[in-house]
Amino acid sequence: MEDVRKIKVFLVEDEVVIRSGIKSKIDWSANGFEFVGEAGDGELAYPKIIETAPDILITDIKMPFVNGLELSKLVKKEIPDIKIVLLTGYDEFEYAKEAIDIGVTEYLLKPISSDKLLETLIKIKDTILRESEDKELLVRYNMDMKENSERNKLKFLNRILSSDMSMTKLLEEAESFDMDFSRSYYNVIIFNAFPKEDNEEGIVKVNEVLDLCEKKYAGNANVYTFQKDVEGLVFIVCDMSEEDVSKICDETVSNIKEICKDYNSLRYFVGVGKTVMRVHNLKDAYVSAERAFSRRFDSEKSDVLYIEKYEEQLSTDVIKENSFVEIESIRRSLEKFISLGGVDEVPEYVDGLMRKLDGDYINSVIMRQYIIMDVYVVCMSKAESDSNNENTDEVKIISEFKNRMTSVNNRDDVYAFIKDIITETINYREVVNTKKFSKLINRVKHVIEEEYGNRDFSLGYIADKLAVNKSYLSRLFLQETGETFTDYLLKFRLKKGEELLAETDMTVTAISLEIGYNDPHYFSYVYKKERGFTPRDYRMKMRNVDEE
Repeated sequence: MEDVRKIKVFLVEDEVVIRSGIKSKIDWSANGFEFVGEAGDGELAYPKIIETAPDILITDIKMPFVNGLELSKLVKKEIPDIKIVLLTGYDEFEYAKEAIDIGVTEYLLKPISSDKLLETLIKIKDTILRESEDKELLVRYNMDMKENSERNKLKFLNRILSSDMSMTKLLEEAESFDMDFSRSYYNVIIFNAFPKEDNEEGIVKVNEVLDLCEKKYAGNANVYTFQKDVEGLVFIVCDMSEEDVSKICDETVSNIKEICKDYNSLRYFVGVGKTVMRVHNLKDAYVSAERAFSRRFDSEKSDVLYIEKYEEQLSTDVIKENSFVEIESIRRSLEKFISLGGVDEVPEYVDGLMRKLDGDYINSVIMRQYIIMDVYVVCMSKAESDSNNENTDEVKIISEFKNRMTSVNNRDDVYAFIKDIITETINYREVVNTKKFSKLINRVKHVIEEEYGNRDFSLGYIADKLAVNKSYLSRLFLQETGETFTDYLLKFRLKKGEELLAETDMTVTAISLEIGYNDPHYFSYVYKKERGFTPRDYRMKMRNVDEE
């Protein structure tokens, strides 16, 4: 049987006979107490109380130097959870109101028998143990629900980068996540890594790098990180001056490079946005970082891409009518983009492509046909590869772009053709990936159904069992199901618990063990937290329904 901790008691009483009587007439240990100290007045008692940190303080009111009320006020300030029992005579009852204001637990009139005092102390002890257990259960529950807190933080950060929020609401929500968005300047960095070889080991390495970079900035007051969909890791940098933000951005890029240097099997890209003033303009910094990051498809090697350098290049790059364009380079860029790019990046990517093709390539009928045929071949190859050479409806849609080639007569037609076929190809890639991800998530759900009663069951356990990265699995589960793994497992276990409550005579303790909880108190706590009533209430309700 688990040992219950003893409740520590300190006694302050200026009358030696009374103090000695209280101390000697109660069997402290046998009743679950530990007598940790005594004193004859409040002044002597105070430092001893702070040193021993008792759970219960018994004190007389009228004492020399520092009286019981003054002592109670001092002690409550240092040990807010302490329970205080005041001993007083009839003529001191006027102190009762002040005692209530201080937060005194019990107010006992002298003379008091040892039995009456013990009865009071046992009642207080039970309250302390119950409160202690509730706190422990709450801590455990919050730890279990930590994944949900991360999900809410993710939603909040996504919102401030994509929509307008009132300053009051933004600051309030930020505070709930221990974030400070009352700075003057902001910037955004986007980082992601990609395996050089398309295999499971490469995906594991990518997630390792993302996790290491995210952990590097855990608790940092000037850099907030979160993993955003397919884009990768987003860094929100903030400080009081533009120079400081620029310096932090440079340090962040250096840290990313340092972490990535040990992963030779990966290519990585960093997009650095433009610093903005005011948190209201944070989404503009994010859009500029996205634009910088989208230039990764023009890079053969790992690269850090700055929006300011890109915009400077755009303003000075004048493509001459007869300039030579490396078609092979464009083809490689396109292959990378349809493998890794997102639909929302297509317009920006095609704009860049068209700037390279402007001139003779667009004006010449032969070159126009050559370019769009090349784009068509690259996209068809990707679609057929994704389909394992099956002639699916989606592949047919992409193949039908061949019929549009004859109607491509000018620059606008070229732009529309390239944009549309790339969009269809990426959409099909996502359909294939979704099916692949769905298979993995279905395997996770199957393992939950088979092993939910395992008391060591966790996200880490299932990730090891399926040989996938834990962080990757957590993000994928949320992406595919709309709820965290923790939430899903909790709901599944509670549903199974309710079935047993309604259909069997098993005790709540037995049911909690059956559905994977070591501690029946924790099962009851979680159940009430989620449902608003206890497991026993649910059982009674279901049985009353059956009787009706």
